[in-house]
Parts: sequence; C-alpha cells; structure tokens
Amino acid sequence: MKRIALVAGGLVLAALLAGAAYLGGQWATHRAAPVPIGGVLPGTAGGTGGKPMGLQFQVNPAPELPREPDTFVGPFLRRVDRSIFISSSPKDAAPVQVEVVINQSTKIYKDTTRPPDNAQPGSTVQQTVVAGSLDEIGEGSLLRVWGSWSGDRVTATTVLYTEPAIANKR
Repeated sequence: MKRIALVAGGLVLAALLAGAAYLGGQWATHRAAPVPIGGVLPGTAGGTGGKPMGLQFQVNPAPELPREPDTFVGPFLRRVDRSIFISSSPKDAAPVQVEVVINQSTKIYKDTTRPPDNAQPGSTVQQTVVAGSLDEIGEGSLLRVWGSWSGDRVTATTVLYTEPAIANKR
C-alpha cells in the first residue's frame, strides 16, 4: 500500500513538473507578432475595405544591427524616464506589456529603409538605419529590441524603431 501511494505521488509530482516546464517555456519564448520593419510596408486602400496591403520584398539586414534574433517586437505604448513600454497582441491571449530599459550603452537606431520606386514583389532591398534618439520614439512607433530578459522587462542592448505609416512617406 505504501508503495502504491509512493508511485502515485511520484506520478503526480512528475505531471506537475512537466506542466510547469511547459508553461515556463511558453512564457519565456513568447514573442510579439512580427512587425513590418522592412519586408512588408503596411498601408491601406479604400478598395480593400481597410485591410492591410503592401509590397512584399526581401530585406538584407543593416550591418549595424545584431545578427541574433530580436528579443521582443511591438508597438510603443508609453515612456517613463529611460524605460519604454511596448506591447504585443497575441491572437490567443491577452496582450503582453513589456518594459524595455534603456541604459547608457544601449544603441538606438531609426529604420530609414524605403523601397525603390521600381521595386517588384520578391525583389531585394538593403535595410538602412541611422543613429536614433530615445526622444524620437513615440506614439505610432514600432520597435524591435535586442537585450536580456530580467523578469518581465528587457534590458536593451539595441533598439530599432520605425515611424508610423512608413509606406506613405516618399
């Protein structure tokens, strides 16, 4: 009888640990939906019923940006001192809000990529960036952040932002 209780307790413990590991992995790897910083330039047209449309093309990343995948991507929500709050909008859950901490060594870039006037779908465009400023990031900005997680915040090593309505600027 003791043996059965011990085995049953071990199975319950193993199931709880497996569930916790699964949920922890889901939380740790959660990323926002991809943001069109290069690649697809968003826009709307009256003939599409307000649905997004855009020119799709391949983007060669700017050499100034890190080669590893970004840590978090999302739209700007607000700024408090040297922290920026960005959000994601996952389809199957409530939006996730993340604090991005900017320190003295954080590199900030503004995406200046524009497709050439004669860009064809599937063509390749070189991404361009310029040194940016924390003060230029605001409502409507989309951000890609590289850095390290600490709880529910990211200490940023690199931030890339783009202005709203990038497709409408020429």
